[in-house]
Amino acid sequence: YSDPVVLALPAGTRVPNAKLLALAIRFEDNERNVQVPVGAGDQGLRANVTWSGDVGPEPVPPAGDWTEPPVNGAVVTRGPLVFSLRPESTTRVFKNYSDYAPVRPKAVDYEINATGTWDYALVLGGGGKAPQFVRESSAGWAQELPWSRQERPFYIRARARRVASWGRYGKSQVLAPPPSSPVDCGAQDAGCGDEVDIELVPYGATAVRVTTFPWTHPAQLQRGVSSAHPRRLGGAAAAA
Repeated sequence: YSDPVVLALPAGTRVPNAKLLALAIRFEDNERNVQVPVGAGDQGLRANVTWSGDVGPEPVPPAGDWTEPPVNGAVVTRGPLVFSLRPESTTRVFKNYSDYAPVRPKAVDYEINATGTWDYALVLGGGGKAPQFVRESSAGWAQELPWSRQERPFYIRARARRVASWGRYGKSQVLAPPPSSPVDCGAQDAGCGDEVDIELVPYGATAVRVTTFPWTHPAQLQRGVSSAHPRRLGGAAAAA
């Protein structure tokens, strides 16, 4: 099947600000799969969204009770690359599909769990040590597999402190949203650890990761500081 499929809303359709607009292609057939080429000119996947110049009459509604509060998190970038913490983890095959034809021994489902330390808040601002780009690859890195999940072509060194109050959802392995920033490490319930250096690797070189971090000020600025701080640290990382 190669005929083009066009999904379009009727002219004059109005979507209130509080509503989610989603277009989905559903393909329910356990015996076959569907492949949609991307970046193949007129034959590939293309999405065009056009908004009118009219202003809706309804006010912008406040966030509902079902949403998480804003966390003012920090993301570290360098150029087009996003960097993440890659904690130590375990990987096991959760399910295979050897009973389905055609047999594909590598088509398996993995369960990946973080076993290393991940609950860090970046230490930023106030004359503290800015994130530094380190042009040093790991011993086993090779150009043939630049985004290896065990190696790294380079990394960013950043200062951070553990935040004991940042945990998981119940007894699951799912991380809870990061605490709101700036984290007051002087507060008794924050449970911040000592400052340490952590390595952030390119996002593509991770299987399990932390990318949006809470952040805190250096210890000497924990009290009486403004909460204003850029959320994306591309400038700091790129300047190193």
